[in-house]
Parts: sequence; C-alpha cells; structure tokens
Amino acid sequence: MVTQRKARKPSRRALQAKEKIRTLQTASDRLEFYKANRDAFQEIEAHEIRDYDRKLLLELANLRDDGWQRFSKRFPSDFKDRSMFELRNDLRLIWERTVSDKRSNSILDAWLRWSTQAREPSLVLLPWVPDIRTGRLLPDWQNLPARVVMAVLEHFQRFRKCGNPECAAPFFIAKRTSQRFCELGECTRYAQNQYALKWWKEKGKTRIVGTERSERVTRKTR
Repeated sequence: MVTQRKARKPSRRALQAKEKIRTLQTASDRLEFYKANRDAFQEIEAHEIRDYDRKLLLELANLRDDGWQRFSKRFPSDFKDRSMFELRNDLRLIWERTVSDKRSNSILDAWLRWSTQAREPSLVLLPWVPDIRTGRLLPDWQNLPARVVMAVLEHFQRFRKCGNPECAAPFFIAKRTSQRFCELGECTRYAQNQYALKWWKEKGKTRIVGTERSERVTRKTR
C-alpha cells in the first residue's frame, strides 16, 4: 500500500515572515528582509504552488463541456477550448487509471513536449523560469500543460472518483487512502446512506431475526 503524502502547511515562522514583509515601507528594506529569510519565503512559495496546482487539477478534471469560459477566466492562457478539452480527457484517463502506468507517463511526456512548442520556429519555449532571488527554477504560471504535469506527479496517488453516481464534480483528491466519496454535502449523505444499507444487509437483518427468536422463546417459557 502506498503511503499517502500530506501537504505540509507553512510553519509559524514562514507565516510571520509573510506578514512582516508587508509592513516594510521601502523596497530595499523588503529585499534585505527577503534575503535574510529566504528559506521562509521558499516555504510559503512552495505551499502556494501546491495549492494552485491542486485547484488547477480539480477544475480541469471536472471541467464541463459548457464550462470553458469560466475555466479560462480563472486560469488564463493562450489555449483554445479544443486543446483544453483534449488535456482534460487525457487527465481523466490518468485519474481513473483506465490506462497503464507506461501510457500515463507517455501522456505526461507529450504534455511537457507540447508546452515547449512555439508558433515561431526561431522561438524556444521553456516550462520553467529562473528566479535568482531563490536560486531555483520556478514553473511558468502561464504554461498550463507543464503545471498539470507537475500537479499530477504531486497528487496522483490520491486521485479518486466519487462513488456517488450523481456527483456534480466527481474527480477529487482524497485526504486518506480509504476515502471513496468526496466531501460535497449530497455525497456525504449518499455515503452515509450506503454505509447504513451495507450495515443493514450484513448485520441488521440478522439482529432482528435473533431478537424475534429470543422473544418467541421468552413467550413460550412464560
């Protein structure tokens, strides 16, 4: 069984640094404070990237055929709706594990190659941008295929599809390995009903039959 990875929340020190830098008046003061607390800001940045990636995955996997305009406003890019729906369909294949691991890797590789293709032959597009302040390569926020690749690798082990056949957004990221239903209100009620029905089939009838038998025995012995 794969051990589930829990997203780490920013430490108290990192949150305090984030609040402190907002109070500094000059750019030079903010830069000096950033340099002195670089690891704290890297922690905040990593958390924000994970949060963004998680939202992107959920929105894309649950993208409705008539939801293009809403999605494109929330996650702007130069993608056309047809290309985005192709990305969505591939993501769903990976999410539901209807293709092999080898095929999933091929899909991710194709997305990454797709993200580097430029309209002009003389241009070279990269999915990462250098950040000299942190000494890291950061993802390009406008490069949706590359961001989806990163997000899939981060969250794949917790991909689930809600057990409620009427769920409006069935693709979700589980908080625990045994989770079968998302946490929408109607799905929580559906799950409770399913658990109650299962209990009734397995134990409820047996208990009632046993109670009826004991009552008949008691009446005969009176």
